[in-house]
Amino acid sequence: MSSIKRKFSTKVTVILPDTHLAARDKSGVAPIDRCDPAALSCAFQMIKDIQPDRIIQIGDLLNLSQISGFNRKKDMLGVAPSEDGDVISVSVERDVELANLFWDTLQSLSKAKEYDQLEGNHDQWLRTASMMNLYRPFVNKNWYLQEALHLRQRGVTWTRYDRVNESKNWITEGKLNICHGFFSSSNHLDKHYQMFGGNVLYGHTHGFAAKSYSST
Repeated sequence: MSSIKRKFSTKVTVILPDTHLAARDKSGVAPIDRCDPAALSCAFQMIKDIQPDRIIQIGDLLNLSQISGFNRKKDMLGVAPSEDGDVISVSVERDVELANLFWDTLQSLSKAKEYDQLEGNHDQWLRTASMMNLYRPFVNKNWYLQEALHLRQRGVTWTRYDRVNESKNWITEGKLNICHGFFSSSNHLDKHYQMFGGNVLYGHTHGFAAKSYSST
């Protein structure tokens, strides 16, 4: 990838959506539903080249299929489908190690003044599962993501994911509202606009879509 020289006089913000990091098992086999390493490498190179003022990871930092409700219903607790067509044993601890490496790499490449980590619905599974009797024997400090990633020490602002507005579950950049995303149905654009009543950017749906709304 060719270098991009920064020539901006205004504030520059980089937004990283839905990385879905998922660690390999002890033998090196990767889960099938992990992030794209090539895409992540391009993102890191871009950040190194343009040196943004603010970096925002807008949720679903981790995939965590081993504790998902979908796999739990299939009696796949603690395992995930693998690249070789089988299933592999995966742990929250190894995923958290990978997430710490993500932030270590990001902050080694960047001199940004502001960092944000939004909690996504996948990341929220840790909070939800930690309160369930089924998972209680496995819960340890790695299940509390804000502390496990040392975000306060890193200077990273944490925003919880809550569908119900019990707390502010989004951040802003100028006039833009930024959230992980709360809807994924065919009319998710309309629902997000109705929720915020203005400009909004989100991930969650794993696709690109845009729509303009008239104020009249």
